[in-house]
Amino acid sequence: MRSIAIVLLLLLSGLLHATEPTRENLIAAWERMQLADPEVEVLEAVGERQYRFRTSHFDYEGPLEITDVVVDRMGGMDDTVMGMVQVALPDFSAEDMERRAFSYSRWTRNNTLYWSQDEGRWVDMDEWSTHWEYDYSRFGLPFLDWTPLIILSLFFAFLLWTSFESRKQMKETMAGHREAMKMQEKSFEVIDRSIRMQEEGNALLREIRDAIKKP
Repeated sequence: MRSIAIVLLLLLSGLLHATEPTRENLIAAWERMQLADPEVEVLEAVGERQYRFRTSHFDYEGPLEITDVVVDRMGGMDDTVMGMVQVALPDFSAEDMERRAFSYSRWTRNNTLYWSQDEGRWVDMDEWSTHWEYDYSRFGLPFLDWTPLIILSLFFAFLLWTSFESRKQMKETMAGHREAMKMQEKSFEVIDRSIRMQEEGNALLREIRDAIKKP
């Protein structure tokens, strides 16, 4: 009985281990995706992490070597695991890279894969994005799809509020200017009356002086 329990535990442990993301199953998934690509014509293993490779993505035929394999457990709310397969193409020169940069970049998209927790396998970016959106909707967060619209609405609301405040301040400033102009006009009127009164007083003084001088 004890031996049966040990065997079952070992089997269970093996099953659990098989569903974990590893460098080995990442390379295997990468190979499957390369072979499923209609523009990858040949991917033949010739050694450990070494292949004979031909593709019409950027017209290359020659050796391919996997130089690094990384399984990155990024964590976060959805416990994201990302896998990266770095490759080298010895017969692909820097000049070729410069001429075919866009085609090469498009091909390398499948060199980065994502681990699907539900299915226990590596998937590409497009499939992982679909799982990601579905998983978050199950968590009761459908508002994430509205995030860009909410941000845009808040931005326009901020612009409207800023415009309203600017107009309000402008009106207050203009009212202050008008009040200052009125006070300045009153000051000019007072000064004008003072000048007229002074001129009338001077004229009266001249008349008195002239009257005194007469015999």
